[in-house]
Amino acid sequence: MMLLWLVMALMIAASLLFFFVYLQKSLQQNSDENPLNFIAARTSEIAQEQEIGRLTGQEAGVLLHDLEEEKTFSSAKAQGDSGHGAGAKKSPLTRYFLLGVFACVALGSVSLYQSLGYSKEVLFSQALAAKTNTPKMTLDFLKYRSERYDRAEDWYYLANDLMSLEQYPQAMAAFKKALVKLPVGSADQAEVMVRYAQAIFYNNGNVSSPAMIALVDKVLALEPKNATALGLKGVAAFDQQAYLEAVLNWQAAARYNENASERQTLLAAIQNARQAGGISYQQVPALVTQQIALRVVWDKSKIQWQADDVLLVYALASGDRMPIAIRRVYPEELNRPIILTNLDNLMSKQSLADAKNVTLVVKLSKITAKDLTKGQVIGIKKDVPLNTRAIYPINVTL
Repeated sequence: MMLLWLVMALMIAASLLFFFVYLQKSLQQNSDENPLNFIAARTSEIAQEQEIGRLTGQEAGVLLHDLEEEKTFSSAKAQGDSGHGAGAKKSPLTRYFLLGVFACVALGSVSLYQSLGYSKEVLFSQALAAKTNTPKMTLDFLKYRSERYDRAEDWYYLANDLMSLEQYPQAMAAFKKALVKLPVGSADQAEVMVRYAQAIFYNNGNVSSPAMIALVDKVLALEPKNATALGLKGVAAFDQQAYLEAVLNWQAAARYNENASERQTLLAAIQNARQAGGISYQQVPALVTQQIALRVVWDKSKIQWQADDVLLVYALASGDRMPIAIRRVYPEELNRPIILTNLDNLMSKQSLADAKNVTLVVKLSKITAKDLTKGQVIGIKKDVPLNTRAIYPINVTL
């Protein structure tokens, strides 16, 4: 590719050189023709001035003699250059050469542009900006980039897209290539491996396998608090009827998982494992020791939620400005109670287990905001006790 670019650059340089030479010769011809035109005009002026008496016959003769010598000199010079200038002017070789170079450069540039793939990237970027891209367009583009650049990140993005399309065998192959391409000791190794383990799990009909367990063990060796790996470890234990191990792994996964909905799924799985294994709370204490339920209430005639709206629902301890429990809630989730637990202490060392009364706050922001905590407070309820099973309504207004 670099050789082709170099050839085209040389062709462009040669065409520019020919252009300037041709231009210089054309200007030279014009400069040779200009004196003859001047002599003819001046001769006519001398004749007119002699007729009206401004010049004597002798003065006019001297001037005409000088002009004649200048004309003779210019004519001789023009004849000497006629083999070069006139020949170049009459010959179409130069313009044909320039036309050929222009055509070669244009076609070569387009060919290189297509072969390098820039057109595909531009078209995909335009479709993405216009929001006209389809899942097939995205998949085809990711396949193209993976095959062309053969980089770990490209294979990883392709694998994730295949996962979203439930094409698990292809996703497994892409994750495997991403792992091979990752540098030794890469910080992304655990993330790629745990996603690879998920692909194996889903491809096996949501049943654990030795290949999945081997990957999970490698992930936990690198990141002992990896919530996804701990969740898969719990699944493997449950499949092997090791219910106590499943409960302990799922509790750890719930403790380190920042996704509230995934955490609720893990808590439900823990209850199933407790029942299947007859595991009491004395044997393994409950993970959730304190919680509070609330419901957001709004006037539907005055408030219309937007697609990019997001609400932060959090609890503040008395005299504390840092939430001891916080959740991100989307408008479609507001039709059911919101539960804050002692596991939702993402921003404080304290939790609901350390408080007796709290202030509940609802804050509205945009999902595109850089800092969701800078949103607008639209609802607040103070001095809410924690030792009840009530669902507290919070009226919100904009």
